[in-house]
Amino acid sequence: MASLSPLCDLPFELFGEVAANLDKASIKALRLACPTPKVSAATRPLLFRSIALRLGTLDWTLNWARSRFACLDALQDEAALQWSIFSECRKLVIDTRYPFVVTADKAIDRRDEVDKLGIQAFEDELIDPLRVSIPEIEQEAFLSLLRRVHSAATGLHTVEWRTTDDAPLEMHNDICDLLFPPAAAQRYTLDVAITVTPSEGTPYLEKLANINFLAIKIAARRRSEFNPSAEFQNTGDVVKRCPDLRGFEFYSKAAVFTYETSEPLRAPLNRISGSKLEIFKADSNLGFTHALNWNKLRNVKELWISGDSSITYIQDLSELFHGFNEVGASLDRLSVENYNEPIHRYLLDSRSTLSDLELWGFWKSEKLGEDFWEQIIPRHAPTLRRLKIYNLSNPRIWSWLDWEANYAKKNLRKCTQLEDLTIAFCDGHKCYLLELVENLLPACPRLHTISLVYNLYTPKGGIQATNQALKAWTSTNSSIFDGRALTLRYDDPYKGCMCFPRRTPEDEIPELWFDRLVQTWRLARNDGVYRFDRQNDLYLTDDKLAWTR
Repeated sequence: MASLSPLCDLPFELFGEVAANLDKASIKALRLACPTPKVSAATRPLLFRSIALRLGTLDWTLNWARSRFACLDALQDEAALQWSIFSECRKLVIDTRYPFVVTADKAIDRRDEVDKLGIQAFEDELIDPLRVSIPEIEQEAFLSLLRRVHSAATGLHTVEWRTTDDAPLEMHNDICDLLFPPAAAQRYTLDVAITVTPSEGTPYLEKLANINFLAIKIAARRRSEFNPSAEFQNTGDVVKRCPDLRGFEFYSKAAVFTYETSEPLRAPLNRISGSKLEIFKADSNLGFTHALNWNKLRNVKELWISGDSSITYIQDLSELFHGFNEVGASLDRLSVENYNEPIHRYLLDSRSTLSDLELWGFWKSEKLGEDFWEQIIPRHAPTLRRLKIYNLSNPRIWSWLDWEANYAKKNLRKCTQLEDLTIAFCDGHKCYLLELVENLLPACPRLHTISLVYNLYTPKGGIQATNQALKAWTSTNSSIFDGRALTLRYDDPYKGCMCFPRRTPEDEIPELWFDRLVQTWRLARNDGVYRFDRQNDLYLTDDKLAWTR
């Protein structure tokens, strides 16, 4: 406590500025170490502006509601507090996707299993035994905690709920009753993402209503389990109960053979009042967009499309982009699987240029690749802030390689507003990441993050080459690096199966249920020499719908 006295003795305004630069863990530690009214008042808005309540964590299994907010101050007079501290909360995240018991032994064994078996560790017979449902008393504790926070957070702006049909149905319905009354629509924006199976999911959709941003994923272990007629009907019924829908996401791998099959979803989308939709995402047969009222999509700013193998896909995609142009839609963000002619034509002829573009998947056209770099990038370069290109089948023309005739190297320098870049940079065991950094930073003054991607099926060679290059690289070129903040980031799509050597504190217990393992390096300077310092690995839980292909 004595060592913190100079900090705690600062004037309130100055102390608040210092606290604003701390992360949440540091703020919690500071509140526990200095339980004074000034520290409490200055840090309260920072700490409680966003609150996440998650099942499936070691902390919840060990402590659940009893010590969930131990950082509330040493003044633990609950009657006096009356939970008023949560009035600062603007965003509440509820995650019930993993309503399972977690122990330290399970988490450590699971990490070791992944290291030993690789991708086989994710087979059903190894994961299913870990799905031990939390006891009813813990379910009740979670609901009690949620009700109290929800009631006390009088300034809520946004509620996000991520769930699946693994959650007990009774608990699911209790949360629905809390979040979905008509009055809630006037109080906060409601964002719900739910994953359900064809066999168990219908009851979990029946109470969903009054949602602003809705994501429904139909998941099945075998393609034969999908039931497209029921899926479109059930999803359409939810859309009917959401008159103020502003974002819609639909994910299903069901085989659909006629446009009539998807009419139960198409019709409610056509009946949405006005043109409120801002986000539109589909990883399914695109037939449900056939004959949509395009005016409903006029104000969409974010479009995410994953292709499928249906014989009408190219036709449906062309119709969709024609509809956007017909009503004058101006997209800001576009994410599409597999680059093809309809996408290329849209990017060439659209009314507006993009700030965010993602291309990912399998596509093979060399000519389209050349035209993308020579035509599309120069057109969108003045506004492009984020670019992700991840071609899994023809990486060379879509990668940054240190060749004189490399299209990416020639054209990416034109993206002067670029902040975040994802692109491949390995040719076999040759790594050109550092050449990319040294060439691109002078041309892109806002670039702060480069995400690393490799061959999806055989990433080890590229990872090894990159690891060696990062360890060996240093620079004294202050004209490029002085004052620059740059993070290199790798998201392991296999959650630790295909990653760089791990870097975690010795006593850290890994997460059992998480969405991605993230490994990072940050540009650092020491005695005039620049290098990339490896940071500790992070087990992250997405605040958006997790969708694993």
